[in-house]
Formats: sequence, structure tokens, C-alpha cells
Amino acid sequence: MDGSQPLTGASGRHERFANEYVVDFNGQKAAVRAGYAESSARSQASRLLTNDNIIARTEYLKQQVLDEVKYDATQHLKDALAILKFDFRQLYDDNGDMLPPHEWPDDAVMAVAGIDVSSIRMASSTREDDPMDLWTKRVKFSDKMKALDQIGKNVNVRAFDNTLKLELPPKVIRNFMGRKRKDKSK
Repeated sequence: MDGSQPLTGASGRHERFANEYVVDFNGQKAAVRAGYAESSARSQASRLLTNDNIIARTEYLKQQVLDEVKYDATQHLKDALAILKFDFRQLYDDNGDMLPPHEWPDDAVMAVAGIDVSSIRMASSTREDDPMDLWTKRVKFSDKMKALDQIGKNVNVRAFDNTLKLELPPKVIRNFMGRKRKDKSK
């Protein structure tokens, strides 16, 4: 079975389980949502997830979701790279004033994790009847180190390999260490 056809076993609960499983990939919760008893949901999920038809169906449904949102590992890496390369100076005009968000470039929008805008109304120092508003705009950016970490772990840059395996013949190692092999014939 290629997983493209809905499952018909166990009064439709297999199909419901497969659909629920791709929501959060939690077998126990999916089993409960599919109608299995909470007391046996964990064992039912374990059993169901070994069924070849259910495995095929969940893989098919997962791929359908990925195709629908058009987000895959390549896109994830592109997004992480955009965060890493983001330059916050793009958010300001030549006078140093922050641009309105609708004028921000797309890569800037990707790199912004949040915005906090607050205002305080104060009396004007020149006219009592003309208060002035002071605005504070804080922009929180996505973590560049986290983006770099994700890129390093997902791209074959070997940035996080801590070991080097070097295999040399014993003679070379002894020579390197400054030791000479004793001649056993003497």
C-alpha cells in the first residue's frame, strides 16, 4: 500500500489515528483523539505504529502537509541563513529613524522575533495645553547564534565535529613520538 487511500480497518479508527498522528506525532494523544480508551492509548499507539498500512498512510499524510505548506529542509536552511545574514541597519532611514514595518525588506521581517511599542504622554515644556507623546520602539531580533547552530547541524559543513580519527602505522607513531623500536635481534 502506498498510503494514498484512506484506511478502512477497525471501523475507521485506523484512518482517524493516522490523521491525528500527523497533527503532533504523539501516538498516545492521537490514539485518544481517534477514539481509543485513555487507559490503553499508549499500547494501542505502539501497536498501530508498527502496522505497515498505518505507517504508509501517516507518511503519505505527512508528505501532503509538507507539500501544502511548501516548507522543507531547504527552505528551513534558507530562512536560518536569512536570519544569520540580517543587518538591522535596514530598519532605519538615513536620519536614524526607524522605518515603518510595511517598508522593511522581507529578510528583515524574517529576522524580527517581536516588536514592543509604547508611548507616554507628557506635558510640553513650552505649552501646557499641547501635550507631546514620547514613543519607545523596541525590536527583538531572532537569535543569530541559534540560526548559525541550525545551519551547522543541518548542512554538511562539519562545523560541530569534535573528533579527528587518524590511523597511522605503529612505526610512524613511534617515530613521531621520538621513540625508536629496539632491535630484538641484538
